[in-house]
Amino acid sequence: MKIQTCIILYGFILTTILTVAAQPAEVTEFLEETFQHHQTLEPQAPFSDLIEFMQLGCDATGRATRAVAYREIESFKPITGVVVVDITDDGFILRSASFPDISKIKNGKNRRQVESIIKPIKEITFNPDSGKRAVNTVSGATRYGAKALNYINYMARRAALELEKKNQGIAQ
Repeated sequence: MKIQTCIILYGFILTTILTVAAQPAEVTEFLEETFQHHQTLEPQAPFSDLIEFMQLGCDATGRATRAVAYREIESFKPITGVVVVDITDDGFILRSASFPDISKIKNGKNRRQVESIIKPIKEITFNPDSGKRAVNTVSGATRYGAKALNYINYMARRAALELEKKNQGIAQ
């Protein structure tokens, strides 16, 4: 029984390490830059069926103030969609959404089309409990663009809820 438990635990740890290590170099650099002034907590990979990776960052007091989540998003090529969410005294802010490995899309026209979807996503305040979307779907978005925006909304909401949950645990 102990051996079986150890094997399962070893498999889980190995899977987590491989998932984190398997992320593209552009994503790793983005995460390092994003958490430059934060103490990071243990990453969760995979976080859920729809989010491949989530990590929280704390300030000097131990309060969770930043969350980063990402997943592979199907576009002209599979690329990684990343959201950065901060919690402030006034609420939650979707700092940015990006595709760090967008260079996988070699065709310039297609790449610019994908970049245009996330260009306006900066410094958006939202309430994850309201049921409203942080980012509205762009009317001219392709099916890939609309799907990417749905994932961005979902990841931003889940990241905000995780920040809230972590900080409630500290307050108690």
